[in-house]
Amino acid sequence: MKYPITFAFKSFLLLSALFVSSNSLNAQEDNILSVDGMDFGAGIVVMWETLDAGKSGQTFVIERALGTNSDFEKIGEVVAVSEDNQKQFAFEDRELGLKKAFYRIKTLEKSAGFESYSEVVPVTKDVINNFLIQESEKIDKNQYRVSVLSVVEGELKYQLATNLGEVVMKQTFEMQKGDNDFVVDLDAEADGSYVVSFQNGSYTITKNFSKKTEKNDNVARKD
Repeated sequence: MKYPITFAFKSFLLLSALFVSSNSLNAQEDNILSVDGMDFGAGIVVMWETLDAGKSGQTFVIERALGTNSDFEKIGEVVAVSEDNQKQFAFEDRELGLKKAFYRIKTLEKSAGFESYSEVVPVTKDVINNFLIQESEKIDKNQYRVSVLSVVEGELKYQLATNLGEVVMKQTFEMQKGDNDFVVDLDAEADGSYVVSFQNGSYTITKNFSKKTEKNDNVARKD
């Protein structure tokens, strides 16, 4: 007669444990109030807000899926610092060639051995960023090398203009997939600030350069 009572009591404890665990999971999910994504030209910015300030060591893992909302992969992470009392977070995804992507935030509580997921947010870009300026360096007194990384082949329009908008030079190049190197030559230009722009399709990126001639202020003197 005692066995059924003991069995029922154990079952009650098991159900209670599951109920508490389920409530803890829901509470963790509810800590993320909202997740959003926005096209900012050079990529997509993912933003999320939490109910409570991030705990020190709490990690938010940003995951992305392409073309579907099921095959997610990690693209970055943000670690909270409790001293900042931060509730709003953001991450920039500058992956080239994205048209539409799905994002979600995985919250990790390492101290509690806990993790949960936010809702899935789809983001569609109006203009696809198929290339970017990877680096630039000065190679001569008034010359700069600009490295452009592209994921497509096609026409690349180059323009050099003053900071007042006066066009100095226009050229068109055939852009290849991978690295493309260009030289910005300001030798023949007057001192001042310049803006270089690269355009492929509807997407344009710019970079600023300047030229300043060093004057040799030699003063004649009599010994």
